[in-house]
Amino acid sequence: MTAVIQEARVVAKKADRVWVQACIEQGCSSCHLSSSCGQGLLARWFSRPPPLLQLDAPNLVLEVGDRVELGVDASILNRAAWLQFALPLMTLLLASIFAEFLGVTSVFMQLVVAILGLAVGLLGARKFAGQATKPELLRKVTT
Repeated sequence: MTAVIQEARVVAKKADRVWVQACIEQGCSSCHLSSSCGQGLLARWFSRPPPLLQLDAPNLVLEVGDRVELGVDASILNRAAWLQFALPLMTLLLASIFAEFLGVTSVFMQLVVAILGLAVGLLGARKFAGQATKPELLRKVTT
């Protein structure tokens, strides 16, 4: 298995469950050029706090504040990326083709049908994304 690994910090613990949040010290915020970089500027403007993930940790002794490594199978991540980008695009195109097939000649109505197709694709991608597997706790990071 090829895994994509991300560090996270334990923010809460209850029995064999932990809540982790991805470390934001990686990426643009850690780069020394982030103050003058366009990507860093966009990251500061549009950044949201990372979501909390609830995970099972029966084999690890963890405390709040510990750093852990999370792993996601790369093939699952690639499939999710394709789903998030390709499904809305395909439903938009199929809705447009369907409107053309039905003989819709108004540009406004074609646009409405295309936007409805896009909305259906986005909702479908969201539904399927909710069924994706959660990352696994790989190990505790020692510093």
